[in-house]
Amino acid sequence: MGPIEDPRFQWWVGTDWAPALHAALEADAYLPLPERPVQQGVEAEKSVAALREIIEMIQCGEQRLLGRARRRYARGPSDRIASMVGARPPRQPRVLLLTTRFSTVLQHSTRDLAAAFEQLGWTTRIPIEPSAYHRNSQRNLLRHVVDFQPDLVVQIDHLRHEHRGVFPPQLPFVCWIQDDLPNLTKRQAGAAIGPRDFVLTTTAAVYEHDYGYPARQCIYMPKATRLPDLDAIPTREAPDVVYVSNASATAGSLTDELVAECSSQPELARLVRACCDAIAACYARGQSLCTIGEVDGIVRGCAAELNLDLAGGSGPARLAMRLFASVNNALYRQQALQWAAAACDRLGLSLGLYGTGWDNHPTLARFARGPVQYGAELESLTRSAAINLQVVPYMFLHQRWLDGIAAGGFFLVRAHPMDTLAPEIADFIDEHFDESIETATQAEAALKGEAKERWRELIERRRRYDDHRGTDPVALYRAHRREGRDYIYESPADLDQVRFADGAQLDALLERFGRDEPARRAIAQRQRRYVEQHLTYSAGLSRVLRRIHELLQEEARSENCQPERQAAPCA
Repeated sequence: MGPIEDPRFQWWVGTDWAPALHAALEADAYLPLPERPVQQGVEAEKSVAALREIIEMIQCGEQRLLGRARRRYARGPSDRIASMVGARPPRQPRVLLLTTRFSTVLQHSTRDLAAAFEQLGWTTRIPIEPSAYHRNSQRNLLRHVVDFQPDLVVQIDHLRHEHRGVFPPQLPFVCWIQDDLPNLTKRQAGAAIGPRDFVLTTTAAVYEHDYGYPARQCIYMPKATRLPDLDAIPTREAPDVVYVSNASATAGSLTDELVAECSSQPELARLVRACCDAIAACYARGQSLCTIGEVDGIVRGCAAELNLDLAGGSGPARLAMRLFASVNNALYRQQALQWAAAACDRLGLSLGLYGTGWDNHPTLARFARGPVQYGAELESLTRSAAINLQVVPYMFLHQRWLDGIAAGGFFLVRAHPMDTLAPEIADFIDEHFDESIETATQAEAALKGEAKERWRELIERRRRYDDHRGTDPVALYRAHRREGRDYIYESPADLDQVRFADGAQLDALLERFGRDEPARRAIAQRQRRYVEQHLTYSAGLSRVLRRIHELLQEEARSENCQPERQAAPCA
């Protein structure tokens, strides 16, 4: 299809092209404004001037919409705004959820979140680009703000300030951090967060310590899933053992990419190459790296060998995070897949690797089954497979596991130190301390002998594996208990029966469960009940809204205690 027929190209021709273009842009706010005029013909300058006039009129319209939105939300008293997210709002509350057609994972997560809002009685709206050539423009979002008049805005992995003033500061805005993206992991992001910006995360201490996020605005929110109707999930032909991931690139290709990115900085390029080689050597020895801290140690060790000064700044930590998420991530996953391949060959089980790029892998290509669509197709595959593998270089509580358990799948999980650490700490606190012990300092002073040594060992493991940036484990535990998050310290049923730490343990589990469907079904059902109780979108959203309501009420009470101020003028 050429540019005349392709809908990515929009044509306005003839003497009335200017008013026709203006009308089209007004009618379809998803259409992006023209950016680069190419001048041709005898009336080129006249045409460009007309185009600039059209863009100016569109932008003036945006400013009028922005003024309307600001005036509307400036008139809302804080106690009324707080009431809209409370248990008994004065009318049906409205939430605007932002996503993009260019990420299927974000689309599914946003729609599942919208369904949870609707279950809690909210009206929802999700502006999304209708085609690949459309964009969710500023003027489009402004129209939704003015027309829909939301009481809350929610977006995954993006903050309010990224929208350049579209959303008035009085309108509560929720960012749910699901990925540690560059737009979030910097101090400018933390500095831009206002009193009605709320950040949902499981790693608040990291964002507070490293990036200056205000502690008040950070709300605990784990990964979440929806519960599909199991009877509605169709079965399909599937391998005995299934793994789904796009982490198919080799360590060598990923290393080359990282080195190429910093080719203009020779010393950094040398450091990156040395770090990648050291990580690969670790796996070649049969070892593995399961935390950013371990990778950070490699970064600092390689820098010392190269006589590079890394003192000060956050550069080493950022490099460790990048290496952990790229080279180490691939090696960690593929190490376990090599174990699985050997075990399946021995046991006569079929293995399928779903995702992009596996057909090009030098040793795992024979297991490649191509990509699988997130959503119904993946649910069907997960439920139909006898065994699914969960292999990630962090604790098992990952979106793939949650969605798979919700779909009725059975999983074997690569063991991670963080899988059991929180429950161990909670059990120790309950066994050794009464409610008067509220801090780690008090706990240390209250212990003696073997108990003190055991406590110190737990704290050292927490320091090494769980990056809480110095938060107090006892105070954190007490806070979680007070706020109804006891489930954080619970392990799903039978987790210890399905975890493997090496190839021999995986081989034994595949042999045990490969042909035992009743055992698999019983464990899957028990783990699904755990997810249903604690980790659905509805359960998590209810807890978040209660916390936002409390914070907004505190804000309203604080304002009511201030001296009377002149009311803002209404237009």
